[in-house]
Amino acid sequence: MIKWFAANNLVLNLDKTNIMKFITRNSAHSTLHIGYKEKNIEETLNTKFLGLQIDNHIYWKNHTEEMIPKLSAACYAIRSMVHISNMNTLISVYDAYFHYSIKYGRIFWSNSHNSGNIFTLQKQITRITAGAEHRTSCRSLFKQLEILPVPCQHTPSLMSFIINNQETFKQIHLYTILIQGINIIFIGQMSTYLVFKELHSMLA
Repeated sequence: MIKWFAANNLVLNLDKTNIMKFITRNSAHSTLHIGYKEKNIEETLNTKFLGLQIDNHIYWKNHTEEMIPKLSAACYAIRSMVHISNMNTLISVYDAYFHYSIKYGRIFWSNSHNSGNIFTLQKQITRITAGAEHRTSCRSLFKQLEILPVPCQHTPSLMSFIINNQETFKQIHLYTILIQGINIIFIGQMSTYLVFKELHSMLA
């Protein structure tokens, strides 16, 4: 590591550097001891990297919990405007505050167990925008407002990323089929269960 930094004319700032060991939730944790210029680099179980809260289990709990205050503020903003604004304005506020916040990094966290909390807030803000009752089903409201539910955003985002970075994934075969007028791209070796589960949610 010292040679690599020296060859690239870089200096490692130990005050801003941590080590993280990724393990499964059932694995026993063993402390890492890695040094740099006779100093130990601190190990951490959670860190913020490029705006994403990453934990050593890749569970995304800390990241989704960090998003909730911002998304709750978006809900409050629309609730405050719902009686004085038209639908187009409310949708613009949703896109600018809520959708923009969940868009970043969703190919990582939106398929995790903890994304359910974000989906709950999305249903709440959808009901507020549509002026619906608290326990109203959001299925028709999502279609009415043309909002894609959080659970349905993972696969399209992942596919878009792969298509836009085909050089990186050039060893992966892409298969395109047409189902009910929607182009669906299957990735070789990808879990067909996951694809059809997402597809069923999108077409329901």
